[in-house]
Amino acid sequence: MNPNDIHCENLIFSDHAINQMFKRDISVENTRMIVDFGEIIQDYPDDKPFPNCLLLGHISKRPIHLVIGVNKNECVVITANEPDPKLWDGNFKMKTKLECSLCKNGTTEKGYVTVTLEKGETIVLIKNVPAEVCTNCGHYYLSAETTQLVLDKGKEAYEKGTELEVVKLQVA
Repeated sequence: MNPNDIHCENLIFSDHAINQMFKRDISVENTRMIVDFGEIIQDYPDDKPFPNCLLLGHISKRPIHLVIGVNKNECVVITANEPDPKLWDGNFKMKTKLECSLCKNGTTEKGYVTVTLEKGETIVLIKNVPAEVCTNCGHYYLSAETTQLVLDKGKEAYEKGTELEVVKLQVA
């Protein structure tokens, strides 16, 4: 989403945003300033019912993130929060750790996992796979590049008709 595409003549606030603003002492005026002058750091153009984006602004040196949905000249403030410095880089523009979407209680750290794939009669174990691993529940997340490598290894084994294959992933 191009910042020039955001024309929020009217701001409306979700119940979630109102609660988050109350907890964090973020005013409507603060929110308006971030919408008007903040920086888009993530774009979600395919979100429904309309495109969303993550904005970064600063209020009295406090970093604030807003997620807004843009519908013509109306913007919906979906949430407002202060980014956790343990999860974001020093500029609060990129996450350095993910929050686990499965357990909701852990964050991720870089590590290695074994991925098990099954299709038909084929089982493939792929060892040494670089991942972001939840410190609480062990759930893991792979990058798009690593996911494609894993899927390719699985497809190779399946097409050979292998019943069980154990592979050590070689990542550059």
